[in-house]
Amino acid sequence: MGALLVYSEEYWFDRDLDASRNDRLHPSLSEIDAALTTVQSNGGSSSAEGLRSYIGRLNYTGFNKYLFEANFRVDGSSKFLKGSQYGFFPSAALGWRFTQEKFLSFLDGILNDGKFRISYGALGNNSGVSRYQQQETLDANAYMIDNSIAKGLVYSQL
Repeated sequence: MGALLVYSEEYWFDRDLDASRNDRLHPSLSEIDAALTTVQSNGGSSSAEGLRSYIGRLNYTGFNKYLFEANFRVDGSSKFLKGSQYGFFPSAALGWRFTQEKFLSFLDGILNDGKFRISYGALGNNSGVSRYQQQETLDANAYMIDNSIAKGLVYSQL
């Protein structure tokens, strides 16, 4: 009999800063300070993502010919909404080493080792979901109020 338990945690954090200016003083200059300040912009963003996993396996071999394996995996991803972040993904397998059976001993010169195995399992996948796809996000937007433009926020995703 064998057992295995694993805990895994991964975390990613990205931070970006952007700045630009138009109208360089000379084409050979590439520094941002080598351009006029009349048309300039800047921006920045950050994002984070985490994945936590609990993994377990049990193996059993009976009489060196009957095999059993059970696995479980619980994955939690920050990409999903609270209450739906964790998924349970089990699997199991049964095997039979038929070459260990005495009534098949006539196969000894023909086949050294043979096994039948049947298994079933489920897997999860969060790679098709972007970091904030399931969360409400806001974007900047311009509004017209009393013949003037006002800046505000609008839901970009509900």
